[in-house]
Amino acid sequence: MKYCSACGTEAYKDADICLKCGESFETAPDYTVATPLKIAFIIGLIGGFLWVNPVITGISMWGPIIGLIAPSVGFIIAYQHKNKPFAKYIMTMNMTFFAYAVIMYFFVMIMFFQ
Repeated sequence: MKYCSACGTEAYKDADICLKCGESFETAPDYTVATPLKIAFIIGLIGGFLWVNPVITGISMWGPIIGLIAPSVGFIIAYQHKNKPFAKYIMTMNMTFFAYAVIMYFFVMIMFFQ
C-alpha cells in the first residue's frame, strides 16, 4: 500500500489518483543511466583519448584508427538506447571524439609521409 502525499490517505498500490482528494500519484522520472550507455561512454572515452597518449600508442597510426572505431561503436550502442536518459549526451560525446580522431588521423598521416 502507498499513501497520498497531500492528504495521507492510504491508497491501492496500482492507483493513479487519490480517491479522497484527487491528488495524482505520478512516479518520479528515472534518471539512472542504463548499463549499455555506461559501456558506450567508456568505449567513447577509451577511443577518444587513446590516440592522444603516446605511451600507449607511440607514434603510429593505430591510435587514431582505434580513435575512429571506438567512438563509432559507442555511438551505435547509445543510438540503440536513444530514448533513455543521457543517451543524446553520450552520442554527442562519441561523435565529438570521432571528429577529433579524424582530424588527428590526418595529422598523423601527414607526419608519416613527410
